[in-house]
Amino acid sequence: MKIEPMQPTLVTVSHEGNNGLANLIYINQEELSINSTLSLETGNHIEFYSHYFFGRGVIKTVFHQLYQYQYRLFIEEIHYRRGIVIDEVL
Repeated sequence: MKIEPMQPTLVTVSHEGNNGLANLIYINQEELSINSTLSLETGNHIEFYSHYFFGRGVIKTVFHQLYQYQYRLFIEEIHYRRGIVIDEVL
């Protein structure tokens, strides 16, 4: 199931002590997609934290657009916090 935020959802990204903010594009059981100004490379292992979830992942693909980067991460581990509401309207 693919979850897309209805309002901006910030995600803190951490790689080797470097922290940055990102915006959530979507998340599913295997993949996380975010936009950020933080420059990272394919294959980097990162940790991510949000109000609704946290975990670890590996960057699969990077798309560069002007001063923004779009990352797709393979999720190695994820934990959901209480309060996330999923609207399953078809």
